[in-house]
Amino acid sequence: MSDSDDSFFDDESDQYAFSDGDSDDMSVEDIEDMVEEYSAEHCYFDGKTSLKNDVEKAKQCFAKIIADGGATCWVFKAHKQLAKHANDKEVFLPHWTALCQEFITDTGLTTVPPAKQARSLSKIIAGLPHRFNDAELSTRVAQAAVDAIGHTSHAAGMQLLHFVALARMADTALERGDLARVSSLVQDLSSLSNLSSSQKLEIKAMQIKLATIANDVRVLRPLVEAATDLMSAAVPHPAIFSTVAMASGSLALHASDFEKAKQEFITALGFYEVFDHSAAVHALQLASLATLLAENQARVFESQQVEKYLAEDAIAPFVQLDEACRSGVQAAVIAAAATAKTVVSTTYHSFIDQAVERSLLEALERYVKPYSIVPLASISNMLSVPLGMVQSGLVRLILSGRVIGRIDVTRGMLVGMDSSQQKMDMDLVRCANSLAP
Repeated sequence: MSDSDDSFFDDESDQYAFSDGDSDDMSVEDIEDMVEEYSAEHCYFDGKTSLKNDVEKAKQCFAKIIADGGATCWVFKAHKQLAKHANDKEVFLPHWTALCQEFITDTGLTTVPPAKQARSLSKIIAGLPHRFNDAELSTRVAQAAVDAIGHTSHAAGMQLLHFVALARMADTALERGDLARVSSLVQDLSSLSNLSSSQKLEIKAMQIKLATIANDVRVLRPLVEAATDLMSAAVPHPAIFSTVAMASGSLALHASDFEKAKQEFITALGFYEVFDHSAAVHALQLASLATLLAENQARVFESQQVEKYLAEDAIAPFVQLDEACRSGVQAAVIAAAATAKTVVSTTYHSFIDQAVERSLLEALERYVKPYSIVPLASISNMLSVPLGMVQSGLVRLILSGRVIGRIDVTRGMLVGMDSSQQKMDMDLVRCANSLAP
């Protein structure tokens, strides 16, 4: 949360107490209260100034305001600052509890509008995972905010606070693998009124994560389409935008739209670079795999954007696979593919196999085209691949029309022929297949 929330002239609520009213019409008690509030306010801004160079002094200022009591608005602000700058959750929790209690009772908070209180609480909740990395704490804090909402009559700012609290609980439930709880919280989020485009997009991102875990492409596709439509009107958020890009890339990969998949994974990589290094590495793995399967095989590893990842243990096998596929040395391709499979989920093993197969077919095509008769054994020896792979690869090339010829199994030969002769042979095969019982 930015300190601009409490800047001196942020709004009327942060101006000094003596700026309003006529002291001639005030009682001694009123004047004493104003002096007390001035003292608290002065101490608060002294603490805010000290935050830049002396955090401990700042904390002492805020603690003094709380110990002295007095004007509740400054007590609320002091608890907020101590909660923001607490380095230990045991220190943080009492201040958070006090904030929620002040928020419920609203005693004397005439200078801190409820909407501003709610915004302050929302920002504290949103920043928790980066400070303590404690899922249980995040859940407790978010639940306390939801409970506070249920006990207050405030309207302003409640939707934002309610959304942030529920979203934080959904995130922590997802980290724990409690998918039923996530689904329930997503329903609660969806039921909130006046959702902004950014909030709707965040809900879609959660639903996308659930569909991805369930590997449900039927559900995933419309979610990605709806999320993509919302992105133009939403505030850019790296964690949310990267989720959508990765899901879109996976859909394109499974639909064999490899060029689109590559672009989506590179987009996700750009977002992940801001906050999640391991996720960025995974996006690059998939981008390199999509590149090997795309028609335009411009090397993804030549980009300056990915240079810093090349030495990563999880990326090196894909660099080797890329180089092996481009060299056409099939033994190297097979070895690199086996290593690449050890660093990614089994979900993507079939695509690695496709890259190996594509490389083999291209190598076979280059090798046999100049000849009219080629022994299968010599092809196997030259490419360093098993005879069975040579034979199955040649069958695929012949059936696709990329190689004109036939396999003489008896002699172990690939025998070339002209296209008309091959067409006649293929017609005979199809005819025989259609007459088979």
